[in-house]
Amino acid sequence: REMRNFTKCIGHHNLHLLTKEDCQRYRDHLLGSVAVSTLKQRMGLLAGLLELAVEEGHLSFNPARGLTKRLAEPKVKVEKVFDPKTDLLVHKMAQWHQDFYWLVRWSGMRAAEAAGLELENINLEDQVIHLVYLNDRPLKTKYSVRDVPIHPNNFELCKRLVDKGTRPFPMYWKPNRQRWEAGNNWRRRIDCNPH
Repeated sequence: REMRNFTKCIGHHNLHLLTKEDCQRYRDHLLGSVAVSTLKQRMGLLAGLLELAVEEGHLSFNPARGLTKRLAEPKVKVEKVFDPKTDLLVHKMAQWHQDFYWLVRWSGMRAAEAAGLELENINLEDQVIHLVYLNDRPLKTKYSVRDVPIHPNNFELCKRLVDKGTRPFPMYWKPNRQRWEAGNNWRRRIDCNPH
């Protein structure tokens, strides 16, 4: 597929006519349509194919080699992700959405981590939430196993969740995807989503 895209861009299929300028033109074409990381991946595939052509004697050199060395992703200005005014709108949602919102808001846990909590994970005495691997809720990375302090703003919520005596957020289990996720877009109500 990559070779087909390349030959379509340069306008011919003849390896013997291939030049470094052809490869540069393809690179510049990709720069206008994909991220630098994707461009590097695609140019790497092309360079690998052309390297085989060199090894088999179809080309004397690889014209795609080294064309992505100095390319870097542009600096992206980080936008503000959270607006404190959102806190004033949370009451518009159902109670279980509110509980979930506050838990994630004051703990910094990923949505899936909070959604799949079991009661045993919440330690009120030590005021921590133990994030551990669960059979039905793996964690994203090995560094995700950790103790999350229960923020003072969340202590009463955590106590209420434990007092219920059942897993706090069973409604967030998605059986068709076999995973825990908030899966709710709250944008219409509070211009925010759980992620």
